[in-house]
Amino acid sequence: MAIKKDWTLRKKLQDPVYKSYVLLWVGGNPNNVDTWLSDRGFHVPPTEPDTIAFVAGAHRVYVIYFNKSPRPEIIAHECLHLASNIMRDVGMETNRFTEEAQAYLLQYFYEQIAEVL
Repeated sequence: MAIKKDWTLRKKLQDPVYKSYVLLWVGGNPNNVDTWLSDRGFHVPPTEPDTIAFVAGAHRVYVIYFNKSPRPEIIAHECLHLASNIMRDVGMETNRFTEEAQAYLLQYFYEQIAEVL
């Protein structure tokens, strides 16, 4: 059965340091989004019908998904996951010596996402 794409691409981003691509998706059934991404090789965390947000990634391309316009603290929460995933994928361990790089990534993505939501 084909998955109905009931979500909207709100913005395409590229981080200025590691050049990872990020797609901001909003709306739709999280299980449909999960299935569609999984079928294309993305690592997707387990989702439930009440999932409000997640970050999925494959080959330095990430999707940050919100089921609706999120509160600021939810954006920040998901941006931390996004920054951590990018750092892991470029081979940078997150620790007290690299937390400034992680903080810059989090800040950059938060600002970009908050601007359109």
